[in-house]
Amino acid sequence: MESFGLLGIIIQGNLLVMDRELWKIFSGSACKPSSSSANCLALAITALEVPETLKVGDGQNNCEGNTGHTLKEAIMKWILFCRLEEDMEENVELPSLLTR
Repeated sequence: MESFGLLGIIIQGNLLVMDRELWKIFSGSACKPSSSSANCLALAITALEVPETLKVGDGQNNCEGNTGHTLKEAIMKWILFCRLEEDMEENVELPSLLTR
């Protein structure tokens, strides 16, 4: 997506001061992992400090409601399990009893 390309250029060129909210893109349901989002994430990780946790509106330290998980864990789950969930949805087989 072009938006991730633009965001990557902004991060790489240090054109704006990035807010902690940036990490919500890569740790929740804002978007699904793609090659362009992964490239942008790689630029962000190398250019910016990854906070330990994200602070959500009520002041609790969590990532998209996942209390007890660090931001790095939330990012890894976003990368790994989003694709796994898609594969599971596409490859759902009905039990043989239902197909007879």
